[in-house]
Amino acid sequence: MNLAELLESLTEDERNFIAKLDHGDDHEEHRKELDVVIAKQGVVDPDLQLWYPYAVIEMGKNVLFPGHEREFASCVGIVLHNVIEGSDKMNNVAQIIAKFAHEISILPSELREMINGFVQVKEEMITTRRVQLKASGTGAVQIVEPDVGAPDVGPPPGNG
Repeated sequence: MNLAELLESLTEDERNFIAKLDHGDDHEEHRKELDVVIAKQGVVDPDLQLWYPYAVIEMGKNVLFPGHEREFASCVGIVLHNVIEGSDKMNNVAQIIAKFAHEISILPSELREMINGFVQVKEEMITTRRVQLKASGTGAVQIVEPDVGAPDVGPPPGNG
């Protein structure tokens, strides 16, 4: 299962759960914009959707509520996708994976594998960037994931 498949499979109740994570405040607006993000396979427009729905998506990635594993994985997946794509400059793939390692480890295998796929994409991006720098004659530059966001190396492999 990939992120797009997970998002498309979310039930009305699961979507509403995410939309209501801010104590139910503005849940209708969050839900409307969450549906837009789902239709765009997890892509968030940072200029238009930082509050609606990204605020509740951020909340959803921070806590694994018992019985809501799919919602947690969806929120983590959306954030990781947007970090890798470069539109989320607030988060970091390695930090998210480290901080929520326990929660991720207890997810059902298909959800855990979907999240771990983002780590592989990030590593491929860093490796690609190292090869590009070496080929351009600047191979002495050390590539380390920055504190926020992902290295600017274009779209992840297979998406562009």
